[in-house]
Amino acid sequence: MSKENQRLTGVDQKPAFLDGLSIKARDIFSNLKGFKDVDSKDIHIEGIDPKRYGSFDRTMNYVTGFFNKRRVAFAALLTLTSCTTGGAIGVSVMTSEPRETSTLPGDLTKTPESPTEATYELTPTAENPATQELTLVHETEVATEMPTITLTPEPTPTATEITEKYPIDLEKLHNFPESYEYMVKNLDEFVEAPDPLEDLGAFREWVGKLEITIGDYNNREVNYWSKGVGFYPDYFEASSYSSPNKLEGQPEVAYFKHGSEIFPMLGLNVYYKDGGFVRTMLVILYNGNGSPEGKGVIDTLADGGRIRAVWINSNQNEFTPPIVNEAIEKGILPAMDELNYNQIIFGIGGIQTEEGFQKMINGN
Repeated sequence: MSKENQRLTGVDQKPAFLDGLSIKARDIFSNLKGFKDVDSKDIHIEGIDPKRYGSFDRTMNYVTGFFNKRRVAFAALLTLTSCTTGGAIGVSVMTSEPRETSTLPGDLTKTPESPTEATYELTPTAENPATQELTLVHETEVATEMPTITLTPEPTPTATEITEKYPIDLEKLHNFPESYEYMVKNLDEFVEAPDPLEDLGAFREWVGKLEITIGDYNNREVNYWSKGVGFYPDYFEASSYSSPNKLEGQPEVAYFKHGSEIFPMLGLNVYYKDGGFVRTMLVILYNGNGSPEGKGVIDTLADGGRIRAVWINSNQNEFTPPIVNEAIEKGILPAMDELNYNQIIFGIGGIQTEEGFQKMINGN
């Protein structure tokens, strides 16, 4: 038996095992705080049953790291107890000076035998305080079957096309109807916008998208040549009364539903006759006082009618229909940003043609 095992006794002692146990024991005590002054030759172990030594190296490596992290000195001895089938492990540690008696957990007791020697006796108990936080399963023991954890991967999101509620199709946007009646009967051929009387915020967003769709103002085609543009007490107007002009190019055409009624909208890029681009006006057409031709102006323009004026109401008026006053009350008003030429000025108003004007003054 090697020098390290001269004072080891037990059942079925095997030199290879006992040599390894002695080395592990010395390593544990030399690395733990409080045992820095322990001479490895003064460590003696008794009562070892090596029948389970196959898992000893693995167990001691793991336990040593576990207890070192927590700076627990004596608890490592209790782990040695878990490697026995019965009996006790006696560990004698020779110290350079006497140590004070301390109360230890479980059945661990300290009995001073001499000023220079203290014997710690460890007896296995049903509940091992040193391993309450650590469960060790030895190779020869039947391990409790642990539940299998199955990780179910989350399904990969499938890209689905989100249908836009109010898309702006360029072909439909520039589809000028032959009449208002035709438009009502074939709404699927035209661009639909949100109802500003129900959700002005959504309508503003749609107008913002329309501004992007028709592009930079420098590239917008001429739809109406005007001689005068500006704000008046009750409306914003672009006009050419003395020299009416035909509709040019492809104006924007859209509609929205309010209840059961269809409101058409015409977008006109207005230019000065003797100047450049002014603004794009989006006019919501209605029938009633203040709009002599109403929604029917679409029919006249489709037949080549000449425009005298385009306007958008800005103030409520007792002579106009309730729908106009409701729109103005809800904030559907003409507003112009002097620095933003891409802006579309929108609101409820009307368009007067020379042909419609002649009918009106002639009583037709």
